[in-house]
Amino acid sequence: MITLIGQIVSERPKEFNAATVSPGLAGFIAVFLVALVTVALIMDMSRRVRRAQALGDAEQRRAEAAAEQAQEEAVQEEVAQAQRETSAEKTAPENSAPEEPTERG
Repeated sequence: MITLIGQIVSERPKEFNAATVSPGLAGFIAVFLVALVTVALIMDMSRRVRRAQALGDAEQRRAEAAAEQAQEEAVQEEVAQAQRETSAEKTAPENSAPEEPTERG
């Protein structure tokens, strides 16, 4: 392969003519390879960007779900606390006066 490229590069026209001078097969192969590598890199980059965006969106949804769940738990705790206070008020004797502290001594 290397010898083939060496032969292609070493073959030069005998006389310089502005109309016949071109990069030849070696130039075409080099440009074609650069184009292939560029297309491959662009495809890989777009795949990685899509993956990063999808992971970011999933993380954001998980964080929102966790915040919503924490908020629901806080509301449920407030409701439970209010129910305990209401049941404590119902079970406390209504006519009993608070005890006054007695003096010791």
